[in-house]
Amino acid sequence: MKDIKVFGFEGCPYCKEMQDLLNGENIPFRYIDVDDEKNESLVDEILTKNNLDSVPVVVIGNTILAPDDSFDTIKEGFELIKRFLGK
Repeated sequence: MKDIKVFGFEGCPYCKEMQDLLNGENIPFRYIDVDDEKNESLVDEILTKNNLDSVPVVVIGNTILAPDDSFDTIKEGFELIKRFLGK
């Protein structure tokens, strides 16, 4: 299975929806809280470097799926993730 990271922050309803959809399909992922200082270097590497300012951002291997760039709705983003995983 490909490594999946979901970048978001506490209280974000869209981030929660993405997590719920992934959990509902038993798709393993690592949640990265963008407000947690221990994740600062990873946030800089992915979000800052790519000028991304909306969440949830999903990283599958080297592919970055971001709101407004890759998908318009959380459901659409989730369907993209499933396609990348061959589901």
